[in-house]
Amino acid sequence: SRVIATHELLVLNYYPFVQKYMQPHQMKVTTILASAAQAVHALVPPDAVEPLVKTLANHFIVDGRQDEVIAIGLNTVREICAR
Repeated sequence: SRVIATHELLVLNYYPFVQKYMQPHQMKVTTILASAAQAVHALVPPDAVEPLVKTLANHFIVDGRQDEVIAIGLNTVREICAR
């Protein structure tokens, strides 16, 4: 993800790959979410990022989750949208 962000590469298959591992019960989920947010840059088309945000909203930002899980999801969405 650092190489993608630094050199602004368009590796559109990376985002669906990371999306598979965006589950609250996944080990080291914060590292996965950080790398997903880091790989987004200005040249990535919005339709490539939209499924990531939808997955975050469906799995992390829901009423039945703990406050920490919701906070992690909101912070990741905020970081993705800021980039």
